[in-house]
Amino acid sequence: MRNNNAPTHNRIFSPRLKKIGFTLLTLILGLCLIPVVTFFAIPAQLIETWTIEGVRKKSGIILVSDGFQRLFPFGFASTGLTLHQSEGDAPLFTFDTFEGHLHPLNLFAGQVKITTVGKAGAGIVEGEAVLTRKGMVAHLRGNLIEIHAPPAQIVQGHATLGSVVADTTLTFGKKEKCPTGTLSARVDEITARDFTVMGFPPPLNSIDEVVLNGTVQDCHVMIENTWLESRPLSARLKGRITLHAPLMKSRIEATLDLTPREELLQDKLLSALLGRYRKSANFYSLPVRGTLGAPLIL
Repeated sequence: MRNNNAPTHNRIFSPRLKKIGFTLLTLILGLCLIPVVTFFAIPAQLIETWTIEGVRKKSGIILVSDGFQRLFPFGFASTGLTLHQSEGDAPLFTFDTFEGHLHPLNLFAGQVKITTVGKAGAGIVEGEAVLTRKGMVAHLRGNLIEIHAPPAQIVQGHATLGSVVADTTLTFGKKEKCPTGTLSARVDEITARDFTVMGFPPPLNSIDEVVLNGTVQDCHVMIENTWLESRPLSARLKGRITLHAPLMKSRIEATLDLTPREELLQDKLLSALLGRYRKSANFYSLPVRGTLGAPLIL
């Protein structure tokens, strides 16, 4: 026998409950739209200025852009973006287009996730960074990257990086002013053009592989297991970098060990330049000082 007093579907979803549900949904959507509307209410030129100034203060790198615009919901796009080591210098790197995106859903998990994509000619660079209150994890991937060394530096010319893979994991302490963590990078198939070192053309125009590994602690980067391989020579770098702001002012105290092959040892000019650093028949040790922006071989 049917119980007429049992709640029906219509009674459960009464007009009052529907109205409350609709109100809550509207409120949630409104709260989600507030930051979007705020983002687009801020002038694009102001966002561009904040970005450029933030990069300059943290790293010392100067950004110059031909055009800047916002992307929905939280992104920006730039055309003709160039990176300069200092004002007036030739660009280190040029992006034809560059985009950055903030992923708002990660904010509910207490994270800030940013992805970037830059294109330059046939090359592409893709990055991802996730920041939390305790630290940061970042990844970088790139192919066919064209870089330029400014004329004012010891190393001059152009180089194409066949592929780049870099990873960073950093932890921010409550009291420490510098993070702790690890750095790693690998670059394959480097091809140089119009390259000179201290005014002289280097004995190698291509490098098979470069591997970098480091540990960040107490405001220092300890360079570990870092090496370069090419057909004419092998090189190992060890030492430390003392971190400063901006980043390009960080000081280097390192040693570069070179092991040239027989064909390279026959280069009389190179032998004369490296003579003072010779430790054995085919082993040379060079002290490296200066800063990240201007390294020096003493």
